[in-house]
Amino acid sequence: MPLTDTKKKYLLTIALLNAAPAAPFRPIDLAVKLGVSRASVSRMLFEFTKEGLVVQKEHSYQLSQQGLKIIADSLHHYDQYYAFYAQTLGLNKYDAHECCISMLCSLNQQTIEHLSSQLSNHLKQKAA
Repeated sequence: MPLTDTKKKYLLTIALLNAAPAAPFRPIDLAVKLGVSRASVSRMLFEFTKEGLVVQKEHSYQLSQQGLKIIADSLHHYDQYYAFYAQTLGLNKYDAHECCISMLCSLNQQTIEHLSSQLSNHLKQKAA
């Protein structure tokens, strides 16, 4: 199932809200992190629940196995690019996070894979 940039941003942000991607989260925490209204979050969570990407708990939600599977590649790339933005480019935590989210949600998978390959090669050459 292809994800829109907005859906990918929501799922990636959900996965990064807590220490563990599958940890329960409150909709208000997601709204604050994304800077959107609680109503916007509620609409998206309703859609994600229908699609099986999140499951609703009593007072919270969490990513389903399907949701985790869909966002797994982006999480892997997030760690790689976050380290690059923060350590190599010297961006602060907030800016490094925002750059990663923006890049991962706007570029197609082929471009991300190519950039990751080039970054890995660059880091290997730099270390040698």
